[in-house]
Amino acid sequence: MALIKLNNNSIATGFGKIGQVLTTEITAFTFSSTATTPVAITDLSRTITPSATSSKILVMGKISFGSGNQARGYVQLRKGTTLIGNSTAGGSRIISIASDQIASVNDVANVNFNYIDSPSTTSEVSYNVYGCAEGSSNFLLNRSVNDTDNNSVTRGTSVITVMEILA
Repeated sequence: MALIKLNNNSIATGFGKIGQVLTTEITAFTFSSTATTPVAITDLSRTITPSATSSKILVMGKISFGSGNQARGYVQLRKGTTLIGNSTAGGSRIISIASDQIASVNDVANVNFNYIDSPSTTSEVSYNVYGCAEGSSNFLLNRSVNDTDNNSVTRGTSVITVMEILA
């Protein structure tokens, strides 16, 4: 382990080696939902089997979505079906790890999230992304509402990555 001296104090480095990195990328634009509460986004999940109970899992995501009527879209992260890393409940607010409002029917929003989980297991763990739009607006993965073929319309890519960090 390397040591760094800063103002005559020693700082140890070399902790937290990477064990494994697994990614799921979705470029398709077939998922849509008009649900008013978050639903599982088809195929936007990742499983990992930690090599030790002391391992941490860094979950990172970039989600692209469109929505009608300049609506706000919400993204949740779940371990299995259990919410993790999301905001706390408050009244009728939608719990989310990330959200953004669509500027126009030609645009997609891109939201990012990072979360460090301590699963304390060597069994397979599944991390799943859920999404919805406010009201009854359509939540469209990787595409805008006005998905016409011209240079003012945007499409996107969505990714979830899980990284095992060894103790």
